Amino acid sequence: MGESSAGQSVTQSSSETDLKQRLADLPPDKLAALHKRLLQKRQPYQPIRRLPDAAYYPLSFHQQRLWFIEQLQPETPLYNVSRAMHLKGQLQYVALKSALQALLNRHEALRTTFHVLNGEPMQRINAASELVLPVVDLQVDGVDTEASLPLHLSKEGQRIFDLSADLLFRATLFRLADDQHVLQLTIHHLACDGWSLGLLFNELAILYRDFYSEPGCELPPAVIRYVDFARWQRELQQQRLFAERIQWWKRHLANAPAVLELATDKPRPLINSGSGAFMQLDIPAQLREQLEVLVREENVTLYMILLAGFFILLHRYTGMEKFLVGTTSAGRHRPETHSIVGFFVDTMVVKADLSGAPTVREVLQRVRQTVINAVEHSDVPFDRIVESLDLPRDLSRHGLFQVLFNAPPQYDLDFNDLEATPVKVDAQISRFDLEMTFAEGANKTTGITWNTDLFNAATIQRMLGHYAALLRAIATSPEQPVCQMPMLTEPERLQLLVQWNDTADGFSGARCIHDLFEQQVERTPAADAVVFGNEKLTYRELNQRANQLAHYLVARGVGPESLVGLCLERSPELIVSILGILKAGAAYVPLDPGYPQKRLDTIMEDTGIHLMLTQADLVMRFTGVATILPGDTAAYPLDNPGLQGSPGQLAYIIFTSGSTGRPKGGMIEQYALVNFILAAQRVVQLDHRARLLSVTTISFDIFALELFLPLLCGASMILASRETAMDGHALARLLTRSRTTHLQATPTTWQMLVDVDWQPP
Repeated sequence: MGESSAGQSVTQSSSETDLKQRLADLPPDKLAALHKRLLQKRQPYQPIRRLPDAAYYPLSFHQQRLWFIEQLQPETPLYNVSRAMHLKGQLQYVALKSALQALLNRHEALRTTFHVLNGEPMQRINAASELVLPVVDLQVDGVDTEASLPLHLSKEGQRIFDLSADLLFRATLFRLADDQHVLQLTIHHLACDGWSLGLLFNELAILYRDFYSEPGCELPPAVIRYVDFARWQRELQQQRLFAERIQWWKRHLANAPAVLELATDKPRPLINSGSGAFMQLDIPAQLREQLEVLVREENVTLYMILLAGFFILLHRYTGMEKFLVGTTSAGRHRPETHSIVGFFVDTMVVKADLSGAPTVREVLQRVRQTVINAVEHSDVPFDRIVESLDLPRDLSRHGLFQVLFNAPPQYDLDFNDLEATPVKVDAQISRFDLEMTFAEGANKTTGITWNTDLFNAATIQRMLGHYAALLRAIATSPEQPVCQMPMLTEPERLQLLVQWNDTADGFSGARCIHDLFEQQVERTPAADAVVFGNEKLTYRELNQRANQLAHYLVARGVGPESLVGLCLERSPELIVSILGILKAGAAYVPLDPGYPQKRLDTIMEDTGIHLMLTQADLVMRFTGVATILPGDTAAYPLDNPGLQGSPGQLAYIIFTSGSTGRPKGGMIEQYALVNFILAAQRVVQLDHRARLLSVTTISFDIFALELFLPLLCGASMILASRETAMDGHALARLLTRSRTTHLQATPTTWQMLVDVDWQPP
């Protein structure tokens, strides 16, 4: 709710003197063209006429859309407008109540109810009744008024209006102390907008002074009523104007993205509940002064700078160069409407354009022109624009745009001897994903209202910090490209550059990954280490078979920095081979048997492998290299080789997919592997009861995690065959049969399990 100063910002972007000078500087041809355009746009002014009194009146286009929304979402406070004022001093209750009664008598919109006649919504102006001003005394022993007041304000602000029976205007006075009160006004949006609030509070202050100490003060009568404006909207001349404006908006919004792809903390619900919260943003005085300097330099308004900063924030969060953001305009294009309380505020859509890596100054000028064009064509109800676009209905999000930038008009208060300051009413409502508001003065509400179904408070706090950082960058370095603007807060920079990089930690006595495995063998020799179908290897058995292979390799001349190829189908022998190669001080080079021969040849060529551990049916794929088969090592010793490895030795070489060219080998050293596994264990915290199912190919780096994470804590590694890992039904059965407790896999594998309706135990 509320309206931005977008419309006002255009006329305030330069002074009258500056405008005259700019006109004088125009060349004759452009001055003539401007004069011609103004003549073409000139239309005879026809004032809004006052209607004869009637029992019922039609709704305005603004009211009509809101009324329909209320029918779709009944019994919600989504369109309650609630404001509160802290009044310090000796409050005169009778004068305040009389002033509020005078407001109710003066403004018919506050006494309007809504009814259905012959299937059409209509509004009825009711006679003024006596206003009730309840006083809620919060001076209760043991009650913290600062803590209880927000709860009372929120509860009162969420009380539902009966649109067909209730006054759409409520006032409540909270007594905090004899000289401290809070006045809360709650009005339904059908009868009020941000401009109206300014009128009401200004007139309330005048009337309060009148009833209190300055009798005889009279407010000028309104020229027309809100119902006259509603009827005027439907006149033929206005319909023609609306049709012209709608065509411009359809061209302006053509090809605009339908959704702002803003990442959320929670899944978007199918139906937007409207639940929200507010978080305040304080703009320091020094930053405000710096922005005002830029206002003058760039011939823009503060509103335009703040909107540009919001565009840049959303661009940096989403990566989108073009998107739509909602804002609001007063909707009071006719002077007769300026003194009327009612629902005039209208929505305006502005298209953000951050394409081409623009600088801040370029973005400011784009925003300036965009706002000027939008305001020039804003004298058509937004609802008519939406109807013409025939948008698909989506109850989960606001149509056309999902974020709003709002800068409601500012107002100040003078309650005679009372000191009046605003109090935020957290109505816990949000009609959009995000709503950024900038307001100062008596209605200070600068900050973000967000949909709590989508975002956590911590995310919004970070977002406000990033917005403030961008505003500082705009003020101090407007020549820099927006993609290079600093956005992190100082605490975030400290966390990212210092704290998160302070990863030094005590290192275990083990020099290599197989040393840690041997230590685990001593702790749990009889536990199952590897399970493959009906075949099992205990920690002792796995270690002894790996030792035999290691002794064999050493006898073949394998040692530190030697590279041994490894091409085996998924089986316990694969795990034995990896450990045996590492125990011999060598590094293994994994080659998946399922890979094309060309890829295997490329890896062998790049690494210069001369020795290959493989199986009988694969030997023919590796000509020119010596091969070792399972069973060749049976005669070798069972004890640990006892070789002293170095943390800097290679553990394995893993090759990239080659999607961007020739596959490249990454050399992983022992210390990196040990560091990774120990760090992962600190997070995952597996213990001896865990059963981790391995489905990853040996040629993927993450296979090392599936192998060593369970084997360093006494857990069991469940090895899935290639066929099982690629079959959703078979994999689901194995998960259940093996009593698997942990599985890490790619999104493709998880989707495969979802497709077969697998459910974790």
